[in-house]
Amino acid sequence: MQLSPLIISLQVACVATIITFFCGIAAARLVLRVNKGKGLLDVLFTLPLVLPPTVVGFFLLLVFGTNNPLGQLLSAVGIKVVFSR
Repeated sequence: MQLSPLIISLQVACVATIITFFCGIAAARLVLRVNKGKGLLDVLFTLPLVLPPTVVGFFLLLVFGTNNPLGQLLSAVGIKVVFSR
């Protein structure tokens, strides 16, 4: 029995958890320090909890698409996002 898919999944989950932990701590510190625009930051950080995953996925495809500046930058570097045109 091959265990490599399980090991890869566990490695990705561990790395994602560590990255998310530190990004979450940084975001919490940012919300505590900012006086102006605190409501906008709260909306920005809680929006992924409210929106369905299909809406977030569609938004990410739009952001990373080759017609947007970020997608063009990634394309120039040689990174192609799957399903983005």
